[in-house]
Amino acid sequence: MIKFIKLKNKLKENKGVDGSIEMAMILIILLILLVAIINFSHLIYTNYKVMHFANEVARIVELYGEVGSEVDKNIEKLKQSIGINPTVTFDKMGKVNFLENINITVELLYKLKIPFFDINLKIIKSSTGTSEVYWKSGSDGR
Repeated sequence: MIKFIKLKNKLKENKGVDGSIEMAMILIILLILLVAIINFSHLIYTNYKVMHFANEVARIVELYGEVGSEVDKNIEKLKQSIGINPTVTFDKMGKVNFLENINITVELLYKLKIPFFDINLKIIKSSTGTSEVYWKSGSDGR
């Protein structure tokens, strides 16, 4: 019986040391996973912001009926209000006639930071808008 108690005490002592090392490793792994989850959620949120930005730019082009200086000013305001600075490209420049479609492509470079390495990603979203402005032919007025 005494040998059993001594053996039990030895096991408890050894288990305590091994358990603390295991717990430290588990804690480190959990922290790495937590940081990765937070960074992935930020990527998803940034993806949503780029999609929202593309839709808003399409709406601006629909309202103005052209790709020009007024649209560029509104895009700069939109960049400040949403908090991202993407590259915006249009498939047409100048005036867009009534019920004519225009495609907008928004591209943002994003650096996903995961512990021990970084991944460079390119978030690309596109949107289509239909002009709501009728341009009289041969005239600059609306």
